[in-house]
Amino acid sequence: MRRLPIFLAIDVSESMAGEPIGNVKQGVRLLAEALASDPMAMETAYLSIITFAGTAKVVTPLTQVCDFQVPELPIGSGTSLSAALTLLDREIDANVKKNTPEAKGDWRPLVFILTDGAPTDKYQAAVAKWKAKYGSKVEPVAVLMGEDSDASALASLTVRVLVFKDHNEAAYTGLFRWVSSSVQAGSKEIGTTGRQSFFDEKRFQNLEKDLLADNLPSVNKVEYLVIPARCMKSRKLYIIRAVRRRPETKYHYDGAYPVDESYFELSGRGKNDKLTVSSSDIAGKNPPCPYCENPALGFCACGACHCLPGANAREVKCPWCGGIHDYLESVLKINGGRD
Repeated sequence: MRRLPIFLAIDVSESMAGEPIGNVKQGVRLLAEALASDPMAMETAYLSIITFAGTAKVVTPLTQVCDFQVPELPIGSGTSLSAALTLLDREIDANVKKNTPEAKGDWRPLVFILTDGAPTDKYQAAVAKWKAKYGSKVEPVAVLMGEDSDASALASLTVRVLVFKDHNEAAYTGLFRWVSSSVQAGSKEIGTTGRQSFFDEKRFQNLEKDLLADNLPSVNKVEYLVIPARCMKSRKLYIIRAVRRRPETKYHYDGAYPVDESYFELSGRGKNDKLTVSSSDIAGKNPPCPYCENPALGFCACGACHCLPGANAREVKCPWCGGIHDYLESVLKINGGRD
């Protein structure tokens, strides 16, 4: 039987840490369970998960939905649309079977690109290459969660851009329910008519309209500052996130989130992602360490950040370089990342 390949490219940048990435995992689980319970979709649908931050990675290769397991989705730094498109292209070339004189190949792949922000890279060449190669044959559905980011990059890639008003559980649930129902209906159509027309206007009308924005946003309304840090006790890695909503001039601490060491592998940070601010430009109390709940932050002479038991701590061993230092409260420059 001809396979229906489905590729999900999921943004795992720092702004997705915490509740958003949990909502994505729950949505992927909902999708896989719905397809596995549908007789036609269970036979034809194959699902692949690609994550992208500063770089992109195949987390789950094309797998029949009855064998699919929801993967972990580790966080990275940056939002490289070009990395996502390049890897999607490679995976389609390598794994989607083409028609031959002897046999029909797979059905046209379905591609969904899910993000909550504008790209941080120079994506234009990758978009042009994708469109030149695939045209309308493989046109992605691009999904932007929330109205705080410029959607023009996604609009340059595809006419199928969905912008959800919010970045909450209801939005993710509505999205993945729509994806699963569309694939189920499309699989049934394939089985009964032998034709493939997954995303006609009728399918898009099935979306919950109250979840969607009225227009494509054209400006970035928020800016994130992200600081990698380590717990001084366990040496485990986490990120501290602060957000600035324009036209505000100060950042506000947004939370501290555990991440694993693959954070650096996924980051691939470039010049445009780096950001330096004064500590006086961040309002509010910094979040405690998510591992040991230490309330303060310290910046070692090596330049790295870690938690501290208090503002003026003595003889503390840096979990990054191993140096032992005394720490005094002060205003200083903070080197972080932009997301």
